[in-house]
Amino acid sequence: MSVSMNSGCAHHFGAYDNSLVKFSTKLTYQSLRDLCNGDILAIRIPNYYDTAACEKILSHLGQHPQLTGKYDNAPELDIYRLGMAFFETRFNKNLTDTYFSLPDKFKSTVSDICSPYNSPLDQLVNDLEHLWPAGTAIQKLENKAMMPGLIRTFMENQVFPPHQDMLTRDYPDLPEKEHPLSQLTMNIYLRNFDEGGELELWDYAPDDEQVKQLYTGTHDFIDRGKIPVSSLKIKPTPGELIIVQCSKLHSVRPGTGGNRVAFSCFSAYRGEDQPLTYWI
Repeated sequence: MSVSMNSGCAHHFGAYDNSLVKFSTKLTYQSLRDLCNGDILAIRIPNYYDTAACEKILSHLGQHPQLTGKYDNAPELDIYRLGMAFFETRFNKNLTDTYFSLPDKFKSTVSDICSPYNSPLDQLVNDLEHLWPAGTAIQKLENKAMMPGLIRTFMENQVFPPHQDMLTRDYPDLPEKEHPLSQLTMNIYLRNFDEGGELELWDYAPDDEQVKQLYTGTHDFIDRGKIPVSSLKIKPTPGELIIVQCSKLHSVRPGTGGNRVAFSCFSAYRGEDQPLTYWI
């Protein structure tokens, strides 16, 4: 079945439904196609990225804390990132100009932090390039390359409430022919909390009118008590790749014992004959 970005369609399921989560030893065209079409809710690939490389990157990040900062538009959240997400610009020209000036510097910094290994993002993009018939491309807005991804750290006890990530909401002027049929979020985890830190998913994509009834009034967050379907929770492990449809509601549960660190990017599916674009 093909599920549009604004579909309110939902399956009702309990705390865990194996049929909605695809486990695999490697990323495949079929599993990615099933996710893009809404036939499954998540792809999980444990040990996707070398755990020794995870530890090395974490060590390098710890040596350079000045490289990370809080979200520009959400400093109250105890979440740090290396890089900048487009949603932070929120239609502010100065912030937008800053955002588009960062990709080259970000890629150079990440290369240094990940040395002597390839970065998780480079590994992911390379795999997508080889398995997707039309390949991949960096997402552009007004002919400007977007950021390819970021590194994000959740500190203890910080919840990231239910929300959707949709390019069409972050950039309403996106030409209709470029609207994604579905949008994915791809995360490669370097570390998770000892306790908690689950990724919480709902097979539910409220449209703009439904969101008005669910909205908390803070950022783009949704009131979990008003979500009409139950959730599924999965706990990421170091080195794991998890891909979900981020136009559907998702959340990060709080945790304790260390912190939760991951490389993250979005990807847009516009049909099997079109490249998968990626950005953050």
